[in-house]
Amino acid sequence: MSETQSHCFQTIAHLPDAEFEQHIADTIAEGPPLTSAGVYREAKRQAAPLDLREQDFMDSLPENEHRQLIELARQDREEFDRESDLDLKEQV
Repeated sequence: MSETQSHCFQTIAHLPDAEFEQHIADTIAEGPPLTSAGVYREAKRQAAPLDLREQDFMDSLPENEHRQLIELARQDREEFDRESDLDLKEQV
């Protein structure tokens, strides 16, 4: 198992049972296929907010730098999601 796959499955494992079951029900009701990548995205969405050190750091930045960091983090997250999706598809 790759490091990326391990990270994905650990993230999914932290999703509370109720949210996991709700995601499955919602996905089935809406019609898109139920995939581990979709469950992973939901687990990330449900993840805890920034820890206090990160939040203190973000609060200390000027607004324009704050926005730039958020945009960089979003881009990194999207790239990781794409790589995770590819890794998961390769396992099928």
